[in-house]
Amino acid sequence: KNVNLVIKKSIREFGSRFLQNNQCDIGIHIRRTDHAEAISNSPLHLFKDKISNTLKQRPDYRFYLSTDSAEVVQELQSQFKDRLITGVSDRRRDSKEGIRSALLDLYCLSNCKEIWGSDKSSFSDRAARMSKIPLKIISLPTSS
Repeated sequence: KNVNLVIKKSIREFGSRFLQNNQCDIGIHIRRTDHAEAISNSPLHLFKDKISNTLKQRPDYRFYLSTDSAEVVQELQSQFKDRLITGVSDRRRDSKEGIRSALLDLYCLSNCKEIWGSDKSSFSDRAARMSKIPLKIISLPTSS
């Protein structure tokens, strides 16, 4: 796959400044609003369990959250407080500012140590490939 996506310099610079001020160990991409497989195969409770278990071992870790759902942001921030950061205010993907925010998310995710992504999401995969960092898909076990 070709992953030579060029993110506009102004967005990269904003993302770099944001990440200088906010530690990012693990990037999390939770796809919700328009992707049925990601919603059903990667339920929110799996991400919450993984974050909780990681914080038991690494209480200093911080997580960058990328999602298209304001409800997911609220729920995770209420549970994980300052362990969770997000650089995006516009989660719509049908406006110029929403697309800019998506590119900022992509940049920030790609600058974490690893990414936990949603099932069948090319966004998680793209971010991991940009910086050649590990990607773990958080999903229910498949039944065979």
